[in-house]
Amino acid sequence: MSALRLLALALSSTLLACGGPSSKGNAPEASGGTSSLSPVSTPELSLQRVAEGQVTVTLRAPDERRPRMVDARVRWSKGWSLDAQQAGNAANASEKSLYVKPVSETEARVIVFSSSNTQRLADGVLAQLKFSGSGKGSVEIVPVPPMLAPADTEQGLHIGEPVSL
Repeated sequence: MSALRLLALALSSTLLACGGPSSKGNAPEASGGTSSLSPVSTPELSLQRVAEGQVTVTLRAPDERRPRMVDARVRWSKGWSLDAQQAGNAANASEKSLYVKPVSETEARVIVFSSSNTQRLADGVLAQLKFSGSGKGSVEIVPVPPMLAPADTEQGLHIGEPVSL
């Protein structure tokens, strides 16, 4: 059995225990277009502030290095809390689900994954995260490998800078 299949099996069991995928329900859809951006030579995983307390997790990768899944840790400032999450256009277009699993009061795993397909992820917004809190706050991606699968898609991965909430 391939390593990716074993990983998919292990993650699907873990994710089911976490309460399943997030709803694609009633919040406005996160945008995911990246057509105006120039091509990249190495994968990039970044956060972008779209409104006060709202950020997107965005993936950009060269065609030959697109991952099939993303498992990123996101950490935010004390005094803030993660209130909502929604799958973005890139996750939906690739028929992947978004799972957000808290690991502490200020950190969560953001997983974009499907146990039913091995389609590579499209460029664009993987997730939109909504935070609430007061005072100055920031959010960052914590580089805890592995973050992309298959493993060769992670080589040279660039992590974007923290953003203000």
